[in-house]
Amino acid sequence: MEALDTAYITLMSKKDGAGHVKDFRPISLVHSFAKVNTKVLANHLATWLHLMVSESKCLKKHFLQDNFILVQQMAKFLHQQKQPHLLLKLDITVVI
Repeated sequence: MEALDTAYITLMSKKDGAGHVKDFRPISLVHSFAKVNTKVLANHLATWLHLMVSESKCLKKHFLQDNFILVQQMAKFLHQQKQPHLLLKLDITVVI
């Protein structure tokens, strides 16, 4: 059973002639059994997703990655500023 949840981690170089630790990117090689189980579970949950996520949370023609990229870019922008900032995420639900 131990072999089912193991993963190998290797370093992949970001550029030719990498010589420092910062020149490498860690890559996780997950066991294929875990990948198959994750895919089966994701496909099964996709059929029930409309029951778990309210219609107000769904944006047509948008992807979840869009929100992640937007937050990532905003955090990077605020980090580059001289004065301190606060990034706050609010989740407001209106029930009628």
